[in-house]
Amino acid sequence: MSNTYLLTWNPDKWDFEGGYHTFLKQVNAGEKPILEWRAANSSIQKGDVMYLMRLGANPRGIVLKGIALGSGHPSKHYEAARAAAGEVVNRVDVQFISAGDYSKGDYIDWTVLKERFPNQNWTPQASGIRIKMNIVMTSMSYGFVLLME
Repeated sequence: MSNTYLLTWNPDKWDFEGGYHTFLKQVNAGEKPILEWRAANSSIQKGDVMYLMRLGANPRGIVLKGIALGSGHPSKHYEAARAAAGEVVNRVDVQFISAGDYSKGDYIDWTVLKERFPNQNWTPQASGIRIKMNIVMTSMSYGFVLLME
């Protein structure tokens, strides 16, 4: 059985807005785009379910669902100075299969998650934490379903 992980994206720290909207269009057109994402957890394996949580400024919540295409692998640090110093981060290739347009309210709001499932950390400092509980949410209009073990 696969595990479920929470990847994070903070627009205040990394500008992915254009990339996100490109992914949104691709997913809604039936494509399954792949992106390499930083994940501090090195236990991620092929087939694990991945959710992307938008943090920082509102709206905050789960906006993408994907599947890990393999285990994590080391990659140059995303900050140029740290990469030049030889630092690496763990990354995982994720194929995104479901997306919502958070600008239209199509996402699972983090406050709802926090209220319903208070024992899970929904705003972690590191991307790639494992989600530990049973959760089923189908609250978004485009059919985004959040299923966790």
